[in-house]
Amino acid sequence: MFEQTNSVHGGLGFIISKRFIPYIRSWTQISDRVDYLELQLPAKTANKSPCHMRIVNCYSPTLPRSVQNPAIIEQFYDELNVSVEVPSRFEVFVVGDFNAKLGKRTVSDVENRYKENMGKYGVGRRNENGERLLNFLISNRRRRRR
Repeated sequence: MFEQTNSVHGGLGFIISKRFIPYIRSWTQISDRVDYLELQLPAKTANKSPCHMRIVNCYSPTLPRSVQNPAIIEQFYDELNVSVEVPSRFEVFVVGDFNAKLGKRTVSDVENRYKENMGKYGVGRRNENGERLLNFLISNRRRRRR
């Protein structure tokens, strides 16, 4: 049994079905907060190309930690941006714990077309980490459209 001797620990991981193991091309750890897995899935028909996929796993610093040391959250989003830079043929999925609250969608969010990045059933108010997450989503949506 694992016995934790101090209150600080970290790390990320992937649980992978045995049937997907042959399709894994690489695993890259950028930091203890960001890593990704690249897969190449075979095409369903002979005349199509295989599906290239990157799955990014992340764990953002908590809001108190981000406020206490803004460099930590800046580094996290810099690493996250590096992890989503892929050729256009890749499908990218970003999963994990952003320790963020997007809150209820506002009129301003709708006017600025942010509703593409958030559902209409949010509750509460957006926190600072939520604002950073929304900015990340918006900037990467624009970048992927080009």
